[in-house]
Amino acid sequence: MPYQRVANEAIVVVGLFLVLLANGFAFGDDTIDSNPSPLPFEFVDVHGKKVSTKDLSNHQAMVLVFVTTDCPIANSYQPTLARMYQEFQKKGFVFVLVHEGPEQAKETIENHTREYAVPFFVALDPKHSIAQKFGATTTPEVCVLNKKGERLYLGRIDDLHQGFGRKRFAATREDLKIALMEIASGAQVSVPTTRAVGCLIPPKR
Repeated sequence: MPYQRVANEAIVVVGLFLVLLANGFAFGDDTIDSNPSPLPFEFVDVHGKKVSTKDLSNHQAMVLVFVTTDCPIANSYQPTLARMYQEFQKKGFVFVLVHEGPEQAKETIENHTREYAVPFFVALDPKHSIAQKFGATTTPEVCVLNKKGERLYLGRIDDLHQGFGRKRFAATREDLKIALMEIASGAQVSVPTTRAVGCLIPPKR
């Protein structure tokens, strides 16, 4: 019967939603309007090398991309990020892939970096302190900082993923690329916050 079919489909949708929540999938917050403190901070890569926001003085901006090695949506964007890096590093942008969580072993992150041929700096955020400082709650989520360490953009890479299990054939808006182009031209970012879809970043421990 049609009614029974609709009821069954509703049960499947609700079940899928609960499974995704159980596995840490989430929406980012697109209502963030507070700007983090511009105070400088440092982070360290898997080789012990340090990078600070103080290093921004000779660059246009810093692009922080929050990820984990096991987030499928974050991993699917690695080729896109590599292409974007090749385009915007020439315009003075610094890219940093920020790995979230203490459970990610150094060797796992090194293997991930090699597997996806990540061409830019890879940092560690074991206590989620960087993500919390700049308002990132989801992987993949991107935060772009200006020379003062102030946030210019926070959100998704593009709108390919509309929600849980809802993916477009192709993105209709490349939010990060548009933001970087606007920054490079000296313009204000037209859409400074968007909602990211992906894997949940737990609260700071």
